[in-house]
Amino acid sequence: MVTRKRFRWMGVFSILAAIGAVVADLILQYDPQGNYSLTTPAPVTIAFWRVFVGSLLGVFCIPLTLTGYWVVCAVLRETAPRLFRMLFWVMAYSLVLGTVLHSTFLAVILLEQAAHDATGAAQVSLLHLQNTLLVFRLPLAVFFGISYLIMWSIVVVTVLRTTTPYPKWIVLFVPALLSLVIAGVGRSHAVPVLGNVLYPAVLSLPHLVFFLLSTMVLWRRPASEREVIHPHPAADRAV
Repeated sequence: MVTRKRFRWMGVFSILAAIGAVVADLILQYDPQGNYSLTTPAPVTIAFWRVFVGSLLGVFCIPLTLTGYWVVCAVLRETAPRLFRMLFWVMAYSLVLGTVLHSTFLAVILLEQAAHDATGAAQVSLLHLQNTLLVFRLPLAVFFGISYLIMWSIVVVTVLRTTTPYPKWIVLFVPALLSLVIAGVGRSHAVPVLGNVLYPAVLSLPHLVFFLLSTMVLWRRPASEREVIHPHPAADRAV
């Protein structure tokens, strides 16, 4: 039986994990000049402590954001138990790949710095190695991106078309949509200062916003701590 108290505290835990992921992204990638690209994820002159701390903090925090996905899938599984049980495990696998993807930033940045300081054949060799690593990252990014968009698209449709504990307006804050908005702001350079801050956290910040709103919504629902969201036996199985 899943009590509302457990939903609430899992929500709080997901918020803390998302905060850690946001901090990790900003430490690792923030550039006041906004020189972001697929081959240049961080300033060439970034301090080593930022590379090390940002990478390590992200590796520890990103997997823990799965608690937020657990809450979402558990809340919505009454509408389609098998679908949201499957989506949970797909996103769990995707977050593992996302963590691996985040960890490769360290190697990409260090190779970029080494190539910047090298000359001749050594520089060519380092740049080739960096390109090889970027190619390795591509399938991970594609799989995560597809899973990310599918997951939140299904959440939007479910919330809009059925009755759930979530209000309809929450679909305006689903992470996939906010990620697209942040990417648009960052790439357009319409508001450079804002875009430079938001763009490094294009994935982590939307999760923080949604998990915060989700927890607030579930926390404020009038119910005793012993009340379960899915009282019927078919829905009591863990996601």
